[in-house]
Amino acid sequence: MQANADANTWRNWFGDLVAPGASVHRSLIIVTAIVAIAYAVAHAVQAKYYLLPSGQLKNLHVNMGAVLAFLMMASRTDRAQRLRRGILIVLAALAAIPLVYIHHEHGALVTDRILFPEDMDGWIAMLMLGTVFVAAWLEWGLTVPILGMLGLLYGAFGYLLPDGFLYHTGISFDRLMSYSSIPSFNGMLGGLIEESARTIFMFMLFAGVLIATGGAELIMKLSFAAVGHLRAGPAQIAVVSSALFGMISGSTVANVAAQGPYTIPTMRRCGFSRDFAGAIEAVSSNGGQITPPVLGLTAFLIVGLTGIPYYEVMVATLVPAAIFYIYLMVSIHIEAIRNGIGAAAEAPKGESSEIDEMTVRQAALWHLHIIVATSALFWLLSNDMPAGQAALYACFIILGGEAFKQLIKHRSNLGHGIVEFVRIAVLSLTTGARSGAQVAIVIAVIGVMVEMFVATGLGQKMSHIMLEVADGSLWGLLILAAIVCLILGAGLPTSAAYILVALLGAPALTNFGVPLLAAHLFVFFYANLSAITPPTALAALVAANISGGSFWRTSVICCWLAIPCFILPFMFVIHPEIIGLNTTMPIQLGMGTLALISTISTTFVVSGFMFGPLYWYERLLLVPSIVCLMLPGWLPSVISYGLLALVATAQLLGPKRTLVLKTYAKDEPRQSLGRFSRFLVRRAEQGQAVD
Repeated sequence: MQANADANTWRNWFGDLVAPGASVHRSLIIVTAIVAIAYAVAHAVQAKYYLLPSGQLKNLHVNMGAVLAFLMMASRTDRAQRLRRGILIVLAALAAIPLVYIHHEHGALVTDRILFPEDMDGWIAMLMLGTVFVAAWLEWGLTVPILGMLGLLYGAFGYLLPDGFLYHTGISFDRLMSYSSIPSFNGMLGGLIEESARTIFMFMLFAGVLIATGGAELIMKLSFAAVGHLRAGPAQIAVVSSALFGMISGSTVANVAAQGPYTIPTMRRCGFSRDFAGAIEAVSSNGGQITPPVLGLTAFLIVGLTGIPYYEVMVATLVPAAIFYIYLMVSIHIEAIRNGIGAAAEAPKGESSEIDEMTVRQAALWHLHIIVATSALFWLLSNDMPAGQAALYACFIILGGEAFKQLIKHRSNLGHGIVEFVRIAVLSLTTGARSGAQVAIVIAVIGVMVEMFVATGLGQKMSHIMLEVADGSLWGLLILAAIVCLILGAGLPTSAAYILVALLGAPALTNFGVPLLAAHLFVFFYANLSAITPPTALAALVAANISGGSFWRTSVICCWLAIPCFILPFMFVIHPEIIGLNTTMPIQLGMGTLALISTISTTFVVSGFMFGPLYWYERLLLVPSIVCLMLPGWLPSVISYGLLALVATAQLLGPKRTLVLKTYAKDEPRQSLGRFSRFLVRRAEQGQAVD
């Protein structure tokens, strides 16, 4: 009992540096916390004052991130795992060697040795490759480092391949090491890492500050006030809260893991099945990654890779995000009607109970600094302030407001108030640094692979191959690009997935004549969907583990709930007016409305319910309205929407139809899916839900 209390105390100060139920290694945790705080403060100072040259900043971001990652993993080991802990500490020490060497030798590397590296430069580059790849393996699994290793092997031995698509003249060892890191500062120390250090890290720090100061609980409280009164309120709350938090978390899987333990049990108590509750959380978190103004931190990468102004990217994604969330909420509402589910009886509760006892007005006033900081962040971004600086100022506003709040709260004991603020500040910095280091590592490995694709010309060759396979067909090219993006994005955080598909998939689309922004949004949407699309579907897997449901059922329901994300990218290309290209705002809104009608028709057809149960022939009449916008000319759309109006009129003015409710009596943990056909037939049966 005493050990658990001790662990909870340390977790209150250092968050995830202490694993739940694991032993507390005090000295190691303190060292790790110092490194994490120094890592966060260094990035914050750089965002404000630009003290370090670009190369030293990238070195700090990657190698200190690797040191921190190994120390964090070591601090979370159990006391019995001495060997693992010792190995991780040794790896942290090894990762510190490139950090110190590159920082000390930076001047000579970028001047005297950029064309004629010394032998030691190559050895340090090899050591850096090893430590960063191992860190990526331990943090993200084998997929990412295997991709990076394949890129290196292809660069070194591509000359051994037969003449043809994959053949190239080969890259010498010295050039290979230079392309991977130093002295050319490419690959792991390239432009992608600079964007991560200047922008993505600061938003990870902002998310850490937001979590430590109660932002997640505030989002849940406000979401309950906004939609808790609706039918299926807990599910609607999950949609709103996961969207708001997901758009700055930068990872669908991380958001499901953070929000799911609170939202999924509440949806279960409301009456949703395990599978449907898990799918709602996974899809809502996935939708947060396409929500402006941050797009899961990807908006700034789109700006950096395309040169398109940030404001245009933000405006382009407003309508698609609105379509997605309206569709999702309508789908949940229909499912609730078909299963007799009402509004929320209580709001989902997080770890902190203080805000649960407050009214919405009290919670908003008590966390006013968070609301002001978030509003200021969006305002600064819309006024073209560098994104990293805007996030830094938002952090200052929150922490300044939190200091004032703690002094007011503990005015009878100011010393305790100061200690509480210091605890919150330490928790903010360590949480943000941990997330930032994890993203830095994976982007560094992706940077190696991208550099190999550029150096060998494989990226350009892949674009030509995709065009040849499509054989002049735009639809063929779009379908091929969608499949490639789903595969390449599997298992990666949003920003890393976008980087990969933007450099491999988008060029083929632009070469075919697709507008630049439409091409990048197309590949971004599909790369993001890999988190909920089987057979990988990591977000669905995490949600199923929390809910106790079936992975396959959950992932299939995810695909149904995320239908707009599968359809809209094609509309970006066929009707670029939806993303505001070469049009006016009224036309964009008009096309967006038609697209919304088409996507909502999908849920009518799949669920067999509109304003009441649908007959089979009514569902067939609705099918054209789903695809009409994909067809040339306006006549198909007029006919399709006319049929939709006819069915809606019959529903509203015709005789009332009996709705057969079906409970989730057979909904047991780990229930196997069986055959897909059985599942799809069951979903198609009139008036019934997944059981």
